[in-house]
Amino acid sequence: MLEPLIPPTGDITERSDVDRKNPAPSSWCNLKVDNRTALDLKFAWHRDPVNPLEIANSVQSVSRLEMPEHATADFSMVVGNDGAIATGPCRTQGGAYFTLSVLLKDSNTTDTGYRRDIETFMRAYFPATVKTLQCE
Repeated sequence: MLEPLIPPTGDITERSDVDRKNPAPSSWCNLKVDNRTALDLKFAWHRDPVNPLEIANSVQSVSRLEMPEHATADFSMVVGNDGAIATGPCRTQGGAYFTLSVLLKDSNTTDTGYRRDIETFMRAYFPATVKTLQCE
């Protein structure tokens, strides 16, 4: 599932500060290929719902996306040329809502070629991640 988004060859490593049992308000994970960051994932918990399109369009956001558009899903999601943001209810110690940002690193932000692969990845990864969070 990751192959279209990261180089298919090379040594893949993961670094993360995500604690699913005791979530912080925000956490990160990154995937490196041959010691170069290929994919950043940002995990965030909120008390109130958030609008992923507002996050994606904010110049102050660490999850800003290029040309974000809403995508139809069972959860709220936007997809851009260089990543996606998904959010939905998930009550944990961290908050009542969970948001996941997936950001391609070193991508050409004007290239629309990854949009379908990013959306496919997020449609599978977001619900799978939520299942691991032990939402109430």
